[in-house]
Amino acid sequence: GTNLFAQDKKRADSVRALLKTPGITEKKKAWALAQLGWDVSYSDLEEGLKYAEEAIAIAKKNSYGLELAHAYNVAGTIYMDLGNYPVAMDYLLRASQNYAAINDKKGQAIASGNLGIVYTRRGEFRKALHAYYIDYHYFKGNFGAGYISSVLNIGSTYHQLQNIDSALYFFEEALQQKKIDSLQKSTALGNIGSCYSDR
Repeated sequence: GTNLFAQDKKRADSVRALLKTPGITEKKKAWALAQLGWDVSYSDLEEGLKYAEEAIAIAKKNSYGLELAHAYNVAGTIYMDLGNYPVAMDYLLRASQNYAAINDKKGQAIASGNLGIVYTRRGEFRKALHAYYIDYHYFKGNFGAGYISSVLNIGSTYHQLQNIDSALYFFEEALQQKKIDSLQKSTALGNIGSCYSDR
């Protein structure tokens, strides 16, 4: 909500200040531009994309693996929000590949989760399921927000595929988590109700 937006605006202001620091390294600049792109995208997708693309250019030129993966993930997510799914998929696949190249499993899981969302929006539910399982296998065991998000995404995808028993299994799994927030809980309960009405 508004509080999140205010936090992102505050962080965007501090990242802008960091970018003006004399002698900032290209590596820090690439990371900061991607972060600024993410923060700004909540209010202006096009401006956020501009910063993310600038981060990609700097990271590519200097072969910064982590910064390049991060910038691709940010830009891919923004392209997804703009509805440009082919470019979003390309960028998110590049993010995933770059994270894999530097053995950053968490980054790879997050990029895969984002890719799953693109596949879902395109109606490619089997591909979405594959991407969500990469996300799930990384977060399985820590049972935090990433895990809950992945089981809800998998449950929703199984529901789309009319595999009601598997959908119910994953929605129930989400409900059993101690760290589930009220929005996630209501999402899981609503989806369980929807599954039973579709039986």
